[in-house]
Amino acid sequence: MHRRYERKVEPRGSGAGSTAAAAPPSDDTPQTPRGSLAHTGADATPWIAASAGLLITAGALTLFIARRRMTTRLEPDDGAVIS
Repeated sequence: MHRRYERKVEPRGSGAGSTAAAAPPSDDTPQTPRGSLAHTGADATPWIAASAGLLITAGALTLFIARRRMTTRLEPDDGAVIS
């Protein structure tokens, strides 16, 4: 029922399994890479920066309007002093 597999293990750097012996000779001319670079999402950076700027501007405008309304409500009509 059980199968036996025999395997011959050789130390590194010796025998036919060595990568140094299997590497083909190469010239000094660098190879031109083929294909394209990985997609990193860097093309979305301007959109993210613009969205963040828009959100900050909207928050500042909302804060400005809320404070302006609050000061107009606090002003009494009867001449009382606000501290």
